[in-house]
Order: sequence, then C-alpha cells, then structure tokens
Amino acid sequence: MKSGFAYAFVVASLTALPILYGQAKDVWRVTKCHAVENPTGMQFGFWANYHLMPEVLRDFGRQPIGRVAFTKWAMIEKEKGTYTWGNHFNDYELAHKCGSTVIANLNVIFSREVNPKATHAIPDFYPPRISRPETRQAAERFVYAYVQELLRRVGKVILVFDYELMWHYLPKTPAIRREYRDWYVAACGIARRAAADIGMADHLKLMPIVCGDPFTSAETLIGSPAEGHVPQQWLLDVVKASDYLGIDTYAYDPKDPSSPETTLRIIQFWKDHYSLGKPIYVPENGFSTVREVIPSFPQTGHHARGTEAEQREYFKNVLDELIRRNRPDGPLANQVRCFCIWMYKDQKAKGKEDQPLEHYFGLVRMDGSKKPAWHVVKDRMQKYADDPATRPSNIVSEEDVTERLASGEAVPMTYSTGTEFDFLHCEYLSPAEKERAVLSVETAREGELIVCVNGEHWLTTVGKYANPCRIAIGEHLKPDEQNTVDIWFTGAIFPFRQGAKRVRIDILPGTAP
Repeated sequence: MKSGFAYAFVVASLTALPILYGQAKDVWRVTKCHAVENPTGMQFGFWANYHLMPEVLRDFGRQPIGRVAFTKWAMIEKEKGTYTWGNHFNDYELAHKCGSTVIANLNVIFSREVNPKATHAIPDFYPPRISRPETRQAAERFVYAYVQELLRRVGKVILVFDYELMWHYLPKTPAIRREYRDWYVAACGIARRAAADIGMADHLKLMPIVCGDPFTSAETLIGSPAEGHVPQQWLLDVVKASDYLGIDTYAYDPKDPSSPETTLRIIQFWKDHYSLGKPIYVPENGFSTVREVIPSFPQTGHHARGTEAEQREYFKNVLDELIRRNRPDGPLANQVRCFCIWMYKDQKAKGKEDQPLEHYFGLVRMDGSKKPAWHVVKDRMQKYADDPATRPSNIVSEEDVTERLASGEAVPMTYSTGTEFDFLHCEYLSPAEKERAVLSVETAREGELIVCVNGEHWLTTVGKYANPCRIAIGEHLKPDEQNTVDIWFTGAIFPFRQGAKRVRIDILPGTAP
C-alpha cells in the first residue's frame, strides 16, 4: 500500500451503499490501527524552510521526522533576566500538526570571540564566552527555562544543543574542547532535570550534531587524524550524555558529484568511532544545484554542488546505498535511523544573499516547479516506506470501529510521535458521482487532520479547523470501485489525544467545496 503500510483487511461483500444527494452516509468500513516504531526502520524528512511543512506533506506525504528551526539564546533573552518567547515555537507546533517528530535546535554558547565568522548566540549584555562565571550561570538558568517552555508548548521533542560544533565552536585546542564538553554535559543534565521537574522526563531526547569531513579535519578539530583514528574522550563524553548521535554532512567528491561514497564514508567514520552503539540521525544532507544556474560557479568547496541532473543522481545513489549498508548485517549495522534532506525548496537565504550556493539546495525551485531530484526522492521514500524491513512504523493492532462511529461514540485516538500513532483506515465503495464526495469528520476537540486517499493523495486541514471538518476528496476517488481513506489526528503538542466521533461521506448536489 502506497501510504507506507501493508494491510490485510477482509471485506465480506462490496455492495454499493444507497447514497442520496445532499445526505451524509457512513463510510463502508472503518478500522482503527495502532502503529509503533519499526526496530529496523528508516525515518526520512526535510528541512522545510521553516514554515513549509504543509507543502512537504502534500508533496511527499506524512513524514515521521522534521528538521525544524534554529533558536539563539540572544533571540529570547533580549533584556537581562527576561525571556520573551514570542513565536519561537510556532514552527515546532506546525511540524507536529503535520505529523512529524521535531528535531529542535538551541544555540547557547557560540561566540564571535571563539569564531568571528560564525553565529553569535550569547546576549550582548553577558561576557561573550561560556567559561565566564556570569555567562555560565545565566546560560544554565536560560536552558532550564527554555526546556520547560519547549516541552509545555510542543511536548515530545528531540533537542540539539549548539549544533555543528566543528564549525561554530572550532574545537582546535584542548582548552576549547574541554570547554565545549563541560558545557554540553552540564546542559544535558540541566535539561533532563528541567523536564523531570514538570513530569515530562520521557518527552525529551538529546542529541549533539557533529559536522564536516573528518578525513580532512579530524586531526585539527577532534584531536586525532581520521586514518588510524584514536577516539577522543571529550567527544565520547558528549555522546555519552546524549540519546542519539547527529551527523550533518555536505562533503562530496568534485570529480564525481553524483557519488555517495564521501557521504557514506563520513557516516561510517562517526558510527565506528563515536556512536557508542546509539541510534544515529542525519539531520542534514544536501546538494546545491547552483551550477545549473551559474555554470561557472566553482566546482570545489565544502558543500556538494553541481547541476540538477547531478543532484538527481546523487540522491538516488545515496539513498539506495545508505539503505543497503544500513541493513542489520551491513557495515552501518542498522544504527542510522533518520535521514533528512536539506532542503525542501530553494530560497534566497536571509543574510546569505551574496552566497548563491546556499540558494539552490531545494528539490523544488523558487517558482514552485519540481527539479528532477524531487521525483527520485519521492520514489525512494515511498519504496522504503513500503518495505517491511525499512518502513518507519509497523501496525501492531487493528479494531473494527464502524459501528461505534456510526452511533456517534467517540473513538479515542492518540498521536505520540512521527512513528507511534493511531489512525483510521476507511474502506469506501465510491458511487459514480464521485466528484461530489466530501469527507466529513467530527471530533471531540479542536485539532488537525491528515488524510491520504487511495494511498497517494495527501490532504491536510492545518490552519482550517472546523467541526465537523469537511474535505473534498472526490477528484481522488475511483468511481464504482473500492477506495481507501486513511485519517490521522494531530495537534501542536505530542502526544496529542483526540476523540473521533463520526466519519462520513457526503455526496452533495453541484460542485463539492
């Protein structure tokens, strides 16, 4: 089935329902399904340009994971001792409404005193170094408050502290490495205590993100060359304090841009030396098509770049080879559990207008048209979502709730994470007048719906809540044939709990809204 699960429903007969124009009729059969994370599965996702999660959902379907936003301490503590949360959690809430587990990011200690070219996260009224006592104490207070606010606003989340430390914090000296290690380990302890103090310890997972190409920089930035590498204790301590290991990688072979070997070699290095057997997430990997637009743009550099055709071949190769090597008996030993593509759509990056490389990492062009890689990625994501070995979730229970919904009894539905959730699987024999079919769903409380018609047409109500919610589905139905409609119930806070009270099909006179 194209929506990523294999179903084994048995329907005794498929006699057409007697549907009258203007009247609502219950769908043929509704089954409540409960899914949990597949222990060998792969989660795919995107950087969705902050606010484009609904567009990603419509294009690629419900994704289990999402790389969402970048928050700096200085963005929130604008006055000493005062935290202004504003809209800093809106994108996280949007990702949850679209069904994705959030990878959130909080930059606290990055300082231009350490790296003049990197982001500066410390508020200007504190000394610009985390080793200064006043700054350290203020940072610890901030992390405690931030984690509690984050959990209250969005619930279950994966939180990254000070991402891509190899670039932003340049750990070139033993002193800088110790400074980062000491801060990160302490921050993890503070975050876990903050979560426990509000009874949400099980809602928080922590992850560092390493970056760069260790085969060119490990000796300088870690402390030992990649070849014959000796794992360094400071970085092992960072991973030990975490739940997962995150890897951002954009390195590539300029002589063969479509080859996945550089990316996979880097993932293998981090897995072998620093994963400590923990799950590995790849929150960012991308390929810029800048040379499609500017053919003279330099071929060499730290970030993969080339033409649209080369981007297409790169993603085809890297996704297929990653899955092959990540089998339980492969060299990656099934530790890689997530792969996110940077990014969904080309954009003129704010503050990087003079850096054209950054503008063309998307699978969708700025005008909304699709690059060749869009089709390859969609095909691969569907292929591996349909494979029992690699699909992100497995259905573990099924319950026929047709009669309960027909009587108006609320059926409890929970959406805990992007890989653990309930959903309704509806089977419906479409009438000839399918164009006028409207799905009508009544719920017990305000929330969002994600709908998949016949395993391939994705719809969402995000930002359009009504009760009952009415969604035109007729154009996606097959007349006088059995159709399927899958419905997920989501909200801003995970786990989200809903009551499904009625699921019906309206056949309306005239044109469906």
